[in-house]
Amino acid sequence: MRYKNIFNKFFVGLILLLLSSCNPENMIYHSSKDLNESGWMRRDSLIFEVDNIDSTNICDININIRNNNFYPYSNLGLLFIIEKGDSIIFTDTLNITMSYENGIWRGNGWGSLYEFKSNLIRDYNFESSGFHRLILLQYMDKNPLPGLSAIGLEIEKITPFF
Repeated sequence: MRYKNIFNKFFVGLILLLLSSCNPENMIYHSSKDLNESGWMRRDSLIFEVDNIDSTNICDININIRNNNFYPYSNLGLLFIIEKGDSIIFTDTLNITMSYENGIWRGNGWGSLYEFKSNLIRDYNFESSGFHRLILLQYMDKNPLPGLSAIGLEIEKITPFF
């Protein structure tokens, strides 16, 4: 009986800790783009326009991917671009692993629909405040790329733990 009481207190404390770490005040930007049912064409860039960037913040930039069982690959190759005005200030090619080695999709899902969140860039500091454009292009072999229903981006302010 005593161990059950200790376990219950530990479990409640763990839940409170996890809930307190989810701080919506740190979310600077969150948006999702639905993709065409026939697939994501290579030429179709996904453009996310963010107008409230503060250059004093250190940020994580994350991607949310919604896919189904018809997605033919275990990864997703992306070109990621950040623009400020007419200038490209950051570009990178990314390879996001979407399934485990045994073929099971990463993330959460029900039936044939899955959602997966992955970090694109950790501890990124925007050089200047204001409006920025974040652009994603796919560079996979299939064109159009089937099996993806939505792609989202989020920018989260990192707060130090002290």
